[in-house]
Amino acid sequence: MQSTFYSSMAITNSTYEVELLNSSNSIGIATSFMEGLTFYAGETKTVSVVLTVPNAVTTGIYQVNVSLVSSDSNTTYMSQTAASAVDIAGGSATGPTIGSGSADSVSAVSSVNSVTTQAITTTVTATVFSASARQNTTVFMQIVDGNYNVYGLSQQMTLNFAAGETKTLTTTIVTNSPIPPGTYYVSVGFVASDWTPIAYADRAVAIPVTP
Repeated sequence: MQSTFYSSMAITNSTYEVELLNSSNSIGIATSFMEGLTFYAGETKTVSVVLTVPNAVTTGIYQVNVSLVSSDSNTTYMSQTAASAVDIAGGSATGPTIGSGSADSVSAVSSVNSVTTQAITTTVTATVFSASARQNTTVFMQIVDGNYNVYGLSQQMTLNFAAGETKTLTTTIVTNSPIPPGTYYVSVGFVASDWTPIAYADRAVAIPVTP
């Protein structure tokens, strides 16, 4: 399986993950990894891994999810659910390339302006790629804690995309209430007009808050 990732920020020692789901898209039945990937800011990189399908899998079309995560899996830089579909016949897997032409993606970089237990203020730049032409999509940026409680939400931006178009968006997020010490994250979502997820940069940037 092959994917093309664009990173607007420098990333070191990341891991490319590919997961094949079962027929009900609820359980992973095969996974593959590539570790030690490094990106400089603005780099596009194409990576590929071999995904071995269990012999017991029946013939059919199966969903593939792809992601790029930190080496400890605590930070997800980019992810795409249903990035591709795999046609499995007789225990072998063949399917389309997952890349800039077929996989939507979101990445983000954050310039933290100030951090206190009273508020976080950060300027976020998100890069959003849409493989297909889409109307009335929404991109939102938010600050969340480790349990995904939202502490600050940016303006939601409604956008139209041509097929293969990339947009770079910048906004400033300020948390809306005092926050306890801990680690907070910038998360960016790209959703359809009915809020069906397209792509997420989940925990794209970590922001520690100390007493």
